[in-house]
Formats: sequence, C-alpha cells, structure tokens
Amino acid sequence: MKQRKQYTTEFKQGAVRLLTEQGRTISDAAASLGLPSWSLSRQVRASNHEGTDAFRGQGQRTPLEQENFELRQQVKQLEEEKAILKKAAAYFAKQVVGEQFASRQEAKDRLFDYIEVFYNGARIHSAAGYLAPAEYEARCEQVA
Repeated sequence: MKQRKQYTTEFKQGAVRLLTEQGRTISDAAASLGLPSWSLSRQVRASNHEGTDAFRGQGQRTPLEQENFELRQQVKQLEEEKAILKKAAAYFAKQVVGEQFASRQEAKDRLFDYIEVFYNGARIHSAAGYLAPAEYEARCEQVA
C-alpha cells in the first residue's frame, strides 16, 4: 500500500503564498513543488475559507468548532441533570402523597435529602468504575 504524503503547516502556507504573492497558476506552482494540482487547489480553498486556521493539523478544531463541541457537551450534561431531577420528582411525589409540609423550605429540604442521600448514593458513577458510591468505598477499603 502506498504511503500517503503529509505536509507541514509551513509547507502548505508557503505553497499558498506562491499563488497569492507571486501570482503563479495552480498547475505551475504544483508542478514546481511536486504536488498534484488538486491537492494545491484544496489547500488554496482551505486558506481562503478558513484563513489562519486552515492548516491546524489533523484532529484539531477551529475555535468555532471547539465552541460548538463544548456547547454540545453542556447540553448533554444539562439533559442528564434534567432527567435525574425528573426521576427524583416523580419518586418524591410517590413518597409524599397526602403528606403536608409546613413550608416550602421543608419540601425543598426533603427533596434535597432524597437526591443526596438516596439517589446519589444508589446511582452508579462512571468516575467510580460504574459502581455506586457505597460499593466503590467498600472496594477501596478492601484494597487498602
């Protein structure tokens, strides 16, 4: 299998400068650099479209792509939190059917206790090897 050629950012920027500063044609500049003309054409298009971000390297995001990625991560996190609160509210509603609270604060405290003590204590966590906190602590104590 033929090894695919990879060019440095500096080489690509220099090739584009041959066209923009010296006014050479794509086919002439490509021939002098030993590149296929389609490759140089793609580099010129990328440079015109993305400017200084055009040759950032494989797997690197533009600032706009990075912002979009981070926002998608935040949306995912918020959706997970919303699902947790929805489950907690449904469970909490079943537990307190007919129960009267003296104040809104008492209801909030009861919900907080449920989430912190029961739900978070029973819910598995990816950071703890997909174990509930109590199981994770028990394993840590066995190892120590």
